[in-house]
Amino acid sequence: MALENLKHILKQHGQTHLFPFVDRMTADELVAFENAVRKIDFRMLDVSESANARGKIEPIEACTLAKRALARTENATAGRALLESGKVVAVMLAGGQGTRLGSDQPKGCYNVGLTHEHSLFQFHVEKLLVVERTYGVKVPLYVMTSDKNHEDTVAFFEAHNYWGYGKENVGFFRQKMAPCTDFNRKLLMETPTTLATSPNGNGGWYISLLESECGADMRARGACYISLFGVDNPLQSYCNEEFLGAAVRSNADCTVKVVRKAYPEELMGVMCLENGKPSMIAYAEMTDEHRYAKDENGELLYTYGDILNMVFRIDALDRCIAAEMPIHIARKKIPYVDANGTLCKPESPNGFKYEQFLFDVFPHMNSVFLYEVEREREFAPIKNLTGADSVESARALLERNGVTL
Repeated sequence: MALENLKHILKQHGQTHLFPFVDRMTADELVAFENAVRKIDFRMLDVSESANARGKIEPIEACTLAKRALARTENATAGRALLESGKVVAVMLAGGQGTRLGSDQPKGCYNVGLTHEHSLFQFHVEKLLVVERTYGVKVPLYVMTSDKNHEDTVAFFEAHNYWGYGKENVGFFRQKMAPCTDFNRKLLMETPTTLATSPNGNGGWYISLLESECGADMRARGACYISLFGVDNPLQSYCNEEFLGAAVRSNADCTVKVVRKAYPEELMGVMCLENGKPSMIAYAEMTDEHRYAKDENGELLYTYGDILNMVFRIDALDRCIAAEMPIHIARKKIPYVDANGTLCKPESPNGFKYEQFLFDVFPHMNSVFLYEVEREREFAPIKNLTGADSVESARALLERNGVTL
């Protein structure tokens, strides 16, 4: 009966090519596989590559470094009061692996140190230790993992005793996974008994948080703000009093840290207005018209790059929870097993991954406030081993900022 039910579901959705796999599964494997199939939102597989056509794109204003300097004292005072109130929580997006760095561990485990071990995870926890010493409060840290790295991430924190921050102050929650398909929207298999899946992007982070024990903990604490950041930038600051204060005083639903692009072709998303509402253009979506556009002073019109460091009002996120988020499709190289159980590792893109992006919530918010920071002090992303945005470039910037590696 289980086999018949499963085949019925697969046939309904045009996935009969999986019949040879399910015919060879044990009873327990069939149950697990059916559960996985039932979790799929097959509507996402119908989204076309051109579904997310952009609206009218225009430049957006930001609170520049010069404007920040004028309000530094007031912002710091407001941020200090917020931190001391205990109404702030931190969320680290850390669902990825260190594959591009030559590591099979979670990216946050990567050692940036030269003379001693200093992982990305350690860099971020140490910033909360500074907050504790300065303000006498422990800001809870919720780490978003994925099915690919959850156990290894938790084990790494345990092995390092949470770097002295306390296990009770750190929680972990998993982002959701999405199926991978070939170019004909046929589901791919990762093993003879499991579907090929990938993290569904960072757009679903808040729903994943709310559905976890971390979400319940956040509600119990009566938190009002979330300081959200990505794992791959060891130089960035978060839960910073001036930044938090700017978020409070602007009363914006979201306050976004930005840096000015170093050059037009730099691979980073830029903030903009789309149909009059705050949005972001991913670097893959940038046209030359936007990439090279300049103002009357010869400065880039679309210059404010997102560094994945922002503050959200929790009540604003709750208002946006029902907003329909678009699905973005990316052509990727996806390892899979064929009907004979042979593992195939393609050398060129062979299928689609389906993701939601965090910035797609911006148009649903009442206000988004851009807050410029200095690249040299806060932007050292680690995406590659060498070259731009690499381990090498990050180490150089860390040392320039007085960090002993």
